[in-house]
Amino acid sequence: MNAKDSNRLDKILKDILYKIPETLHVMVMDRDGNLISARSRWDVNSKNQNLEKDFAQTVSAFTAPMFESAAIQGAFMNFGEVTSQLTEYSSKFMILIGIGEEGVLNTFVEKTVSVQNLIRIIESYKHEISYILTDQLHLIKTPITQEIKALFYAEIGLKT
Repeated sequence: MNAKDSNRLDKILKDILYKIPETLHVMVMDRDGNLISARSRWDVNSKNQNLEKDFAQTVSAFTAPMFESAAIQGAFMNFGEVTSQLTEYSSKFMILIGIGEEGVLNTFVEKTVSVQNLIRIIESYKHEISYILTDQLHLIKTPITQEIKALFYAEIGLKT
């Protein structure tokens, strides 16, 4: 990704993170779980520079497939495209929002958050994030990943 797009994506993630005080982490990943960019309140509170990145990479690896699984379920059941997914934990929410064809934006927030307000703010940046991912990153899916997905889709009767 070029420096201009990287800086713009970083600014967008910081805006999302700090516009709503209950937001703890925000990250963008592709639908295979590869981390693209992340911001966390841990940046300010931690002396360990790798804490945010390590956390975000691990979380990306298992949350993007959760979103993709919901998308496959929706297609299989003829419910339409999944646009967002909310997971409620005992003390936090995780909200996944699809960004274009290839991306997922993930936020971890306190349960006291106004989910509607958070989604409204994310929606205001969604088109710009999608543009950066689609036109600037040129996300390339590995052939093996595409082959595995095609086999899975064929097995459950969906077209790729």
